[in-house]
This record gives sequence, structure tokens and C-alpha cells, in this order.
Amino acid sequence: MKKHIKNPDSPPSAPTTSKNGAPPDRKSGNTARQPAPQQPPGQPKCGASTEKRSEGGIHTAVPGTTFERTGARRATPGEIAAHKSPSRKHTKPQEKSPGGRTAGSARANNTYTTYRLIGALAAVAAVLVAIIVMLFAGGAPAGIPSIAGMEGETDLPDDTPSGKTAPAEEEDSGKLILKNKDRIFVVCIDPGHGYDDPGAICEETMGDVTEKEVALAVGLMLRDKLEEAGIKVIMTRSDDTVPPEHDGSQQYTLDPFERVDFVKSHPETSLFISLHCDAFTDDTSVGGTRIYIYEGGVEGTQQYAQALADAIGQQISSEVPVIAKDIYEAYYVTKKLTVPSVLIEMGFTTNDSDAKNLLSDEWRKAFVYGTAAGIIAYINSLGFSPEV
Repeated sequence: MKKHIKNPDSPPSAPTTSKNGAPPDRKSGNTARQPAPQQPPGQPKCGASTEKRSEGGIHTAVPGTTFERTGARRATPGEIAAHKSPSRKHTKPQEKSPGGRTAGSARANNTYTTYRLIGALAAVAAVLVAIIVMLFAGGAPAGIPSIAGMEGETDLPDDTPSGKTAPAEEEDSGKLILKNKDRIFVVCIDPGHGYDDPGAICEETMGDVTEKEVALAVGLMLRDKLEEAGIKVIMTRSDDTVPPEHDGSQQYTLDPFERVDFVKSHPETSLFISLHCDAFTDDTSVGGTRIYIYEGGVEGTQQYAQALADAIGQQISSEVPVIAKDIYEAYYVTKKLTVPSVLIEMGFTTNDSDAKNLLSDEWRKAFVYGTAAGIIAYINSLGFSPEV
């Protein structure tokens, strides 16, 4: 006699009679029950949802079925019924959409597609923001520790036929000689930070003197030295007084964007120089004067920087490296101007020796003389300048 094998995919039917042939006793529950499905080993006992996505939406994955292993088919009605919560006895039929799929399935698919689109747009926006920040943010170049061991030499191409800018000449009185007096040269000096922005602070080595004060003092000395030689000078700031019209509701600062706008508002500008002090608390042995430029700067930038490095190094008896940075790391003021531009870190406030120099009037005079000599040497090597 052949045994009847029940289709495992068909939903279980309720028995109509008990073992003795009598109708089932609903009060006593004397009804033949199907044994509860055994949970496969390794499956979570609770709280873990096993769901897979298919074209039609979200479907329950029955352990051990083809759908769970490969996603090749959906769970059958019998499989879903066997794993359905007992409390859900009645399920409202889903409405059919005109395309044949259920409305709930279409909504789930549309929602999933919408979320994917939103996620893709958010990712693109994040990438664009990151690129904009890297391109336009003005900040200190990274990698200071790797610079500490530099010998002060850089592989910068020379713009002059002789390979090196001739040093500026001076009179017996020490006054620097500007040979190209038939044209007007305008140098913009940019003392870093200022007003409510103190810049680098290191009380252990600098006391109550901040970066903004050193930068302004040296900037004013450089202005006087250049004007003495017959060069016209403009400054992004010549004092540290907050304008009276400022209401004080917010800090008053001069950001890199405003500094660049200032130079662009003076098209007669021939050269730009920004003065700063550096700091590196991770290693206080890091020190020295450094000149930063943008590697993609306008023609003449590298020669200008090297002329400064040579003249300053000679005056302060120290090698001064010229460090060219790419568009992602370069200072904003060095890469957004149409004239040769440099940013000089005069020294590290966190280094004992540098701090003493930055506070010394004699060292400042030597630095200013070397900077002015470098600027004049570069101008003399040109033989021309924009007419005003």
C-alpha cells in the first residue's frame, strides 16, 4: 500500500476529526497538531530578521530553501505559513497594481529606488565638498615633521639665464639700491592673523607675545626698508585696532579670502609676501625659517622665492628652504593671486631658539634686511614692471 506524501509546499490544513473519528473538541483542544518546525542549528533565537530582497520587494527567507541559498525563487505559501506568527490569522489581500504586481510590492520597490538615489546624491555631494575644501581652504601645509630634516635645498628651476639672481647692491650707508627706478614697483605686505585672531601662542617660550604682534612689527619694519629704497608698499593691515564701526557681536578677523580680495582690488601690485610664525607642539626641536610657495604659481614665483631664501639665509646665517606645495596643501594666499606670491614662516614659537630670535630686535633687523634685499634683487633681475 503506497503512502500518501503530502506536498511540503501546500499550507497545512486543520483536521476535521480526532483520532477516534469524533469531531475535534475545541474546548479541550483534543486536536491533532502539527509538530512545531525545529530551528536549524546556528540560527538566531530571536531579534534577527532573515530577509532577502528581490525584484518584487522584501520576502521572508525560509532556512534551507533554494531562495535562502541562491535567491533564485521566492518562498512558497506553505513555507511562509509555517513560519508565520500565530497571532496573524487573517491577512488583508494586497491590492493589485495595473502592472500586475501588488501595490505593496511596488511601493517597496519605489521606496528602495528612492533611497538609493538619495544615497548616491549624498555621496556625490560629500565628494564635491571635500574637493572644494581642499582647493579653497587656507591652512598650514601638512607634514611639518618631515620638513625638520631638510638641508635647505630645493630642486627649483631658475628663471634667469645665469641660473641665479644677483644679490642686491647697497650703498656705504647700508641702503639697498633699486636700479629700476623708471617704473613703479608695488609690494603688498601681509602681516598674518591680527585683530581678534592672535595666531600662534606659546607662553612658555614667547610669554604674552603672540604671532600677530611679531608679524605686524616685522611687516612695518619691512615696509620702511622697502620705501627707503624707492618701492611703493601697500599692507593688508598696518595696525591691530578693530574698526570702531564693528559692533563687537562677533570676532573681527581678516581671513585669507579677504586678503586675496584686497590684493585683487590693487591691480598695480607687483609682488606679494605674507609673514607668519609657525608652531609644532609635537616636537619642539622642529624649527627654522621656511618659505612656502604654490608649485603651480605664476611665472617668476620660484625665482622670487629663491632670491628671498638666498638673501635672508645670508643675513640670519641659516639655510632657508623653499617648499613648493601642491594645490591641496598650498596656502590659499599663495595660489589665488596673479603675481609672484610667497608665505614666510619666520620661525617656530614652540622652539626655544626660534622664539628668542622672534623676540630679538637684532634678529628682526637682520631678517628684514635680508627680505628687502631679496625683493630688490628679484626686481633688479627683471628690468621691468607694470606701469602705473
